[in-house]
Amino acid sequence: MEENLDKISLMNNYVREIPSSSSPNCQILSTLFLQGNPLESIPESFFSHMHGLKILNLSGTEIENLPNSISECTNLTALLLQKCRRLKRVPSLARLGALQKLDLGVTKINEVPAGMEMLANLTSLDLLFTGLHMIPGGILPKLCRLQKLRVQWGLETLTVAVEEAVRLKNLDCLVMQFWKLQDFNRYVKSSHSHRRPNDYCLIINRGVNPYLLDDVNRRLQYNVKKVVILIRCYICGTEDDSIFLPKEVECLFIRDCSGDVRNISSIPTFNTLERLEILHVEDVDNLTGIFSNVSAGQYSHLKVVKVIKCPKLKKLLSSKLLSELKNLEQIDVGQCKEMEELIAVDDDDDNEERSQFLPKLKGCH
Repeated sequence: MEENLDKISLMNNYVREIPSSSSPNCQILSTLFLQGNPLESIPESFFSHMHGLKILNLSGTEIENLPNSISECTNLTALLLQKCRRLKRVPSLARLGALQKLDLGVTKINEVPAGMEMLANLTSLDLLFTGLHMIPGGILPKLCRLQKLRVQWGLETLTVAVEEAVRLKNLDCLVMQFWKLQDFNRYVKSSHSHRRPNDYCLIINRGVNPYLLDDVNRRLQYNVKKVVILIRCYICGTEDDSIFLPKEVECLFIRDCSGDVRNISSIPTFNTLERLEILHVEDVDNLTGIFSNVSAGQYSHLKVVKVIKCPKLKKLLSSKLLSELKNLEQIDVGQCKEMEELIAVDDDDDNEERSQFLPKLKGCH
């Protein structure tokens, strides 16, 4: 590399290796893009003379370790390592106090990098879909400027760490994956008395699926900001093992869940799901109906209902509930083998009232 370069972009150039003795003297280099290359390793001294580096993007490379010389880049503001699927180790970040964006999503790191509590200027942190087992307590409160947080809570998650996330005051965007129902409920209950971010997605799924959010968005094409995704979890039972949903959730996606899930309105909330716009239910064997009853104002914002592979579902909606579902625009039902009626109309329903059912309905499949 030439010494007088300010920005270098070698993205998607099939760069496979950097010479082991390479230690370029690029003191004024501010931006280095190496993403999308099949690069497997970086020499230990590679960053030793890049003191002016501010943006480093290694996303989508094949590296397993980040060299210790990254600590010399004390002016670094963005360290992007997303989808480095073989990455297991990141050296101490204690000296990178200028860092504002740290992206470690979709990597194999199994512990939080040392020194992360020193990143007081961090505004964006991605630890989603990684091999993390636990996030220690005491780190998140130090990251008081965080505006965007994507995090996976592992099986060894500490109660205090979840509660610390609730108290982050500047968050605008939040994505959290929980492996344990107790941790999910702990966050929802604790945040009930605090301001939740305007844009959030809360996930329960005991597994690492980097394509999960893309898959859900493709299925629903949602354009809402408050989303809950429940996959392969037990959501209805006794008070101790039932999930509690935030009342302002706008999109609810349920797939392959167990428990006494006979109808969606049996899932506990702190109130009604008064802001729900999109409901998608898939592979829930016990589901026999969507709503057992609807009170005034409840589900009044509901626009889309999708039900797929629910073998015991016989009737989707009762006509007595339709007067409350005035904004429903789309109904999709598929692979429900025992389905008899989408809308069960009672004989005593007034004909004039029937004509006013679902005034905004655009599609029914």
